Amino acid sequence: MKIKIVNDRGTDQDLYLLLTGDKQTGISGITPDKSVKLSDLLITNPNLEIDIESIEGARLYVGYGAFPSDNAPVPDGEQYYGWIEFTKKSSETEVWLNLSNVDITGLPLTLSGTDTANTPFSLGYKKSITDIISIMKTTALQPATDANPAYITCTTGQPKIVGPNGSPKSYASYDTYINELNTNKAPLVITSDTPNGGSPKIFTGSFMNAQTELM
Repeated sequence: MKIKIVNDRGTDQDLYLLLTGDKQTGISGITPDKSVKLSDLLITNPNLEIDIESIEGARLYVGYGAFPSDNAPVPDGEQYYGWIEFTKKSSETEVWLNLSNVDITGLPLTLSGTDTANTPFSLGYKKSITDIISIMKTTALQPATDANPAYITCTTGQPKIVGPNGSPKSYASYDTYINELNTNKAPLVITSDTPNGGSPKIFTGSFMNAQTELM
């Protein structure tokens, strides 16, 4: 697989990359588990292309400022960053990837490429990150103020928001919603991924005994 980095932030070169993952083979264009400044990478890799034979549970972080001690950043830390997640197994031609915003909403990234049917795809934001942060702050966070623990002003000045899984008490309780599902006996249907040469599994149930406390 080949990943091409495109910097749409103009002359802003205080960006750093960090690639992490398991079972790494055949990686060139970047040194895994090593923070590298984008402008420095341009010297040795003018096309900003990364080749990977295989890697599992990979994350390509993009952040402002070097990642301390080459460690991956943490959602509730003060570094401004974003990342993509992907897996490319040596035994498969497909790449499983996503533009993750589960843990934080921070530095905006986009993805584009072609799928297994050779159809172009793109993932990204329809609104500016400023608008998204503002909407989340005023409609999701409780209380809706800068003092909310999930609302973090990074050392470089940009705000980011930690997701409910990282800061559950910063959001409104799900109790009312879960109780409505319980009361109305809402059906629960989960369809698995489709394995090669097989069919997806379908699981059904209800919310009658749902756990209402975020863990």
